[in-house]
Order: sequence, then structure tokens, then C-alpha cells
Amino acid sequence: MIKNILTLLILAIIGWVIYVSFYGKPEDIQLRNNLLSKGKELGQAVGDIFKRETHKVKSGEYDKVFAKLDETLDELKKVSKNKDQDQEINRLSEEKERLEKSIKDNEGNHTKLSEENKKLQTLTDDIVNLTKKLQN
Repeated sequence: MIKNILTLLILAIIGWVIYVSFYGKPEDIQLRNNLLSKGKELGQAVGDIFKRETHKVKSGEYDKVFAKLDETLDELKKVSKNKDQDQEINRLSEEKERLEKSIKDNEGNHTKLSEENKKLQTLTDDIVNLTKKLQN
């Protein structure tokens, strides 16, 4: 069931991208390009963090990811269409703040950082999914 939903969602996104590419207004094309580039930058920043094993907190790698998350959430706030989306964005912002504080507080605790990394990946996935949802 979930696989079918994800397949349908991917097909809908691909269809929307193709439609906007040929028939979209310039502002729709700009929105598509902006959201896709922010999502790509966010994914790259998170991917970079998971590739490195040492000195993540001290070297400021998390700061880069959280800065990208902030940028993306700000962009999503600009294009949200209703209260439900606003509430989802606020929930994601609160989760980001909680994770940021937790990671800084648990700087030397590798077990806790590993757990928070997983939560950060889930948060990132949620933001990317919301970005895709707002594109439709």
C-alpha cells in the first residue's frame, strides 16, 4: 500500500514537473526550480554530515545543516497554502530546534549523537516530502 502511494506520488511529481516545464507560468517554473534546488542542497548537506565520522559538532558541520534547514523552512513558509501546512512547518521548525539543542548538549556522547542523526535524517525527509507536497 505504501509502495503504491509512493509510486503514485513520484509519478504525480514527475507529471507536475513536466507540465510546468512546458505549460507553466514563469513564476511556477521559478518556484519549482527554487524548491528543487533547496531540497537538493539540503540533501547534500545531510549526506555530507553522515559521511564524516569525527568532530562533527566541533567543526560546525551541524551548523551548516541547520542553516540549510532554516533556509528551506523559511522558503516553505512563503509558499504554504493553508493552516494545516503552516502547522506542519511550525512542527518541523520546533523539531529542528529541539534536535539542534540536543546535538549541542550531547557533543561527546556518540550513542546519543547517532540517535539524533537518525532523527535529523527523518526530519530532513519530512521537510523534503512537505516540499514535494507544496509543489502540487
